[in-house]
Amino acid sequence: MKAKRILLVAACASLLAIGKSYAGFTCGGPLTDSQVEGFKTFFDPDFNPSLTHTGGAIAPENMSKVLSAAALKKIEVAEPVVAASTKLNDAGAKNLQGWLNANAGESIPGWFSTTLGIVAPAAWMGLAADVAIQLINSSGDAGRIKLANIAGTVSKGGFVGVLHRVAKDAQGKRFYIWNYAYTAELNGQKITFLLAVCSADVVVK
Repeated sequence: MKAKRILLVAACASLLAIGKSYAGFTCGGPLTDSQVEGFKTFFDPDFNPSLTHTGGAIAPENMSKVLSAAALKKIEVAEPVVAASTKLNDAGAKNLQGWLNANAGESIPGWFSTTLGIVAPAAWMGLAADVAIQLINSSGDAGRIKLANIAGTVSKGGFVGVLHRVAKDAQGKRFYIWNYAYTAELNGQKITFLLAVCSADVVVK
């Protein structure tokens, strides 16, 4: 599994750029940095985790999710909240299928779903942050599925989304966690596939 890292650089709010491996802001999964960036453009407007430079050098360890108490209350919840969702258009379907085929030998976890849409699997609910961040390395109730097999399900109208929440780890530290997901029918079963998991430190203002 290739671990990917992205650095969010703030310019007033925030700008996205590529980084390497850092503790403060991480993304994990089989997709490359540029593919994760491309996934964000599927939505209108583009999905942005809106991390903020919180002082010091403009570096990954100084990028955090800054939330008011009211905003924190909305997403510090057991069930991940849908931050963005859409149906793929022709270009999006072509891109996603290409990315999956480019990483064909990799696998990701899948969870059985009762619907074709972006809904958090029950297994994602109430997880501590350290466990939620490692979901990408887990085996969902549908097992781990090769990206080559998932690529065959991609077409215009397929559902993609981003789900997010704030959770505490075993030491009580808060993390902002966002998941990139794709839902499709494979072998007669509706499945939610986890494409990437990202996390960042939380600052409450």
